[in-house]
Amino acid sequence: MNLFEKISKIDVDKYVKIVEEAMKNDILVQNPEELGRWLALITSLPFHKELFTYMEIGVSAGGTMRLTRKILLDLFDEVVCLAVDDGSDSAFMYFGQWLATHKLSNVYLLRTEIEALRQDLKNIGSSTVFPISNKINACLIDAAHTYDLTREAFYSVEDLIAPDGIVAFHDTTDNRCPQVKEAVDSILIENKDWKIIADFSAQFGFTVLGRKNAKFTIN
Repeated sequence: MNLFEKISKIDVDKYVKIVEEAMKNDILVQNPEELGRWLALITSLPFHKELFTYMEIGVSAGGTMRLTRKILLDLFDEVVCLAVDDGSDSAFMYFGQWLATHKLSNVYLLRTEIEALRQDLKNIGSSTVFPISNKINACLIDAAHTYDLTREAFYSVEDLIAPDGIVAFHDTTDNRCPQVKEAVDSILIENKDWKIIADFSAQFGFTVLGRKNAKFTIN
């Protein structure tokens, strides 16, 4: 199964162009062909229209988060965006300043280590203004690109993902960080509940996992 191949070319081209346009005015380090497909996927799956909960692990300057939030707000009645970052990237300060400047009430910032989230999943929302009571529909993992930290990021949020939710890993074909793919491969070997449902690479690589017992169809 590769859901990226089932999305219409019209939708893919639409979101690729949206990414390219956003890059003119914001800091996005993604490849448009890859991020465009990811955005086309999360907007094409038949999620309930009332509420969409999105999490991004590894926010950096926040360009991908801002663009994804904007798109989701046009499609769903209510959107909750959760940004997870340890703050070690200097560009992360730009995202924090943007949040403060816009005084956003529906983007909730978790500035904490992935290790801390993994240790205390039940109280993941205790240090922020928003307790995670809604299951996450889509999660993008683009944080520290080591074997151990990629695995920790996934296992930190696994129980928070909705039954039909999806988890994407960025940089799965980037030769500069081969441990990302190694970590994903190890997750699939030891965890029989998950499978690859979409995979595409134009430069860095996007690999998307979903639960094996879930049915994924494209609208």
